[in-house]
Amino acid sequence: MTERKMSVSAKIVIVVSAVIIVLLFCTMGLRAYNMTTEQTQDIGRERAAEIVFTDANVTQETVTQYRLEADYNNGRRVYEIDFRYGGYEYEYEVDAASGEIIKYDKDYER
Repeated sequence: MTERKMSVSAKIVIVVSAVIIVLLFCTMGLRAYNMTTEQTQDIGRERAAEIVFTDANVTQETVTQYRLEADYNNGRRVYEIDFRYGGYEYEYEVDAASGEIIKYDKDYER
């Protein structure tokens, strides 16, 4: 039997290649996990309304023509909330995962 000796540089190439492959798989798995987690997290309709009413300094009982809809904006789940109060029309868009107010508009009604 003839034994072949692998050169040190060949061993280094194999080890480095293996490490890179492992890191790539870990990165892909972490990315998939984060995407799944983001899609499943949702603050809920009640929390979205609470965030909006706190920001507008009103209560749900005092507003009129209240509307809350779940929607998607640029691939991101959002809550669109519209209502009228004190002669103004309010429009909000809230990120469903984080609760961040993405859009806010307040217009005086004539």
